[in-house]
Amino acid sequence: MTPPNKARGTDQALVLAANEFRDQHQVVIVGAGLVGLLLAIVLRQAGYLVTVFDKDIELKEIGAGIILPPNACRVLDQAGVLEEIRSHAVRPKEWVSHSYKSGATLGSMNLDPHMDRLYGMPFLVIHRAQLRRILFHAAEASGAHIRLGVVIDPACVDFANGVICTTSTEEPMTANRHDKDQVEDNLAADLLVAADGQQSETRAYLSGEKNRPAPTGKMVNRILIGVERMRELGLEDLIERPCIHVWLGPGSLAVGYLLQGVFNFVLTCSSENEKSVFHGPKAVDKEELFATFRNWDPRVRSLVENGHGFLKWLLFDNSGNDPHSWVRFNDNHKLALALTGDAAHAIGPYM
Repeated sequence: MTPPNKARGTDQALVLAANEFRDQHQVVIVGAGLVGLLLAIVLRQAGYLVTVFDKDIELKEIGAGIILPPNACRVLDQAGVLEEIRSHAVRPKEWVSHSYKSGATLGSMNLDPHMDRLYGMPFLVIHRAQLRRILFHAAEASGAHIRLGVVIDPACVDFANGVICTTSTEEPMTANRHDKDQVEDNLAADLLVAADGQQSETRAYLSGEKNRPAPTGKMVNRILIGVERMRELGLEDLIERPCIHVWLGPGSLAVGYLLQGVFNFVLTCSSENEKSVFHGPKAVDKEELFATFRNWDPRVRSLVENGHGFLKWLLFDNSGNDPHSWVRFNDNHKLALALTGDAAHAIGPYM
């Protein structure tokens, strides 16, 4: 039997060795989206050196609201950012399903306080842009080096020797203010994480071929409408008691909920009328969208008629060229690779 003092000494040595291992290992994350930034925070908490690259020169104020169920809130709590998120989020009271034609309530599920009582965590909704800002500043404060306007040069990623080359898309803005650093340089790394979304270019290192997500035949339309305008239109029932409102119709889905000062309304429908494939947000043909939902609940039609901030996104599926594994590791190579988030397995908004 190992003497207690010797056992404690062994445990301390293991802890010191683990800390030294983390302090000397560099993780590079491609993509400063929600997943990439949260991962940076968690890895910094564990003691790893972390650098995040994103091709965008600045944080874009686009996107719709996002639902944060209790399991997501638990992870955010462990990352130390949940309290900040709470101050910008809304806690819906119920999930309410409506008839897509009449708008009559078909059923409901309590969210607050039921979720807190059942899981010990809340059910929240927040704007994606606000959530991204919170995670960005938390990752920066954790010591992660975040470089915007930077891409990895795929032609010179050396897995054997653990070297990554970067190039600048434009003069980059950097977090942790290394403004004079030259990003067009080589970076020694131990792990490369692809968190660059469904259009991931980094994913090709695993699949062996260029990532070509295919259109699903569906698209998402985002509409915003101010709280005061909602009252003027007689739509108080959708905002006075914050709830997640859902209308499920033939080949289409509508989801609406209150954010801070604005009602976020998202409609998923067929993209068969789109003449070309496009990536990223695009302006919406309001008349065409209204025609798609002309037979729906009058409240849905009113929201489409009177909303603003119309944007649409095509939905893609990248499962056609799934790699055999989400990780790439070779005992003879210094650099490993892993996929995460939408770069690995994108989930539709109706899941």
